[in-house]
Amino acid sequence: MLSTTVIASSSEYLDVTKRSAGEAADESGLTFEEYKKYNGLNPDTPEWMSENEAQMTSLAMNIINISGLSVDEFKKEYGLNIDITDTTTVGELYDSMPLSIFYADKFAEAKEIYGLGDDVTGDTLFGEVRAIIEKADMDNVERVVFSDVGYKHWAHYYITKMLKFGIIDGYDDGTYLPDDVELTPAIEIFEDAWADVTIEDIAMG
Repeated sequence: MLSTTVIASSSEYLDVTKRSAGEAADESGLTFEEYKKYNGLNPDTPEWMSENEAQMTSLAMNIINISGLSVDEFKKEYGLNIDITDTTTVGELYDSMPLSIFYADKFAEAKEIYGLGDDVTGDTLFGEVRAIIEKADMDNVERVVFSDVGYKHWAHYYITKMLKFGIIDGYDDGTYLPDDVELTPAIEIFEDAWADVTIEDIAMG
């Protein structure tokens, strides 16, 4: 019997970063067309769509092609047991990925941080607990961790997650001074630590 901790996967994606795809493009200094190309989004993605939904509903083949792997190699690399077609989305890939692969060596930390129950194991698929994780991340966006990194700062989501997993730290006065550091390498460290191919990998190169 399924515990209340593990829930059914849903195609509805929460507004995790609290901004639209258009706002994300503006805050990254790109035109919306450039942003869609950089992030491998579907050409018909509207600017008003939430950033998270735009990323999750983009086509999985964009990521697979950039990875340099064949479809079969990609499935083996990420423990996927689904048929991947030209219409498969990034969200469907993530939902079908075991947590032990999605979080790699950060699985224990992720389980504790998100309050996942004992019934959640490395074999549990990300989609079974995605709503719990997205809700926690969305709540995090509402909480300004550093006084100089508001939730509308383009890197707030990454800085918050890196802080949560002990990858970075701020200053004693409650600031992070994001303009005084090169954030792209930090984000690359964050992505490497999660051992997962994401839309942000494409954007940040």
